[in-house]
Amino acid sequence: LEIDGRRVTGRGVSVDVVEASARAYLAAINRALLVPAPRDPDVTP
Repeated sequence: LEIDGRRVTGRGVSVDVVEASARAYLAAINRALLVPAPRDPDVTP
């Protein structure tokens, strides 16, 4: 999943492939919202 130019991954486990995919998608979205994007070292404040 790519959000704001940042690639984010998630994992989901289930015997149903559709449910596992949905869980992985939601995990990736949660990770994107909780983990801040790395700062660009070339940008000065």
